[in-house]
Amino acid sequence: MAQLEFKEPPAHGRKKHVDDWKDTADQLRNRPGEWALVATDASPSMVRHIKAGTYIGMRPAGHFDAVSRGNRGSRADEIYARYIGGES
Repeated sequence: MAQLEFKEPPAHGRKKHVDDWKDTADQLRNRPGEWALVATDASPSMVRHIKAGTYIGMRPAGHFDAVSRGNRGSRADEIYARYIGGES
């Protein structure tokens, strides 16, 4: 019989709400070109959604840049974003 590992589950992550993304986008717009940590333990696909303007606050598409760092399979340790305006 396999030995079980007994431990507490990790805290349940709360997804960002629409208003959270609007607030994040406003803060990034106030400091154009500067990178900011916007999410931890998130799906790396968040990078694509930020760049594509999928999140309401991050519109129009192409006005925000994003990268992930510390990818572990289907999760990224950190997601960074910055406001670039219409440069891209």
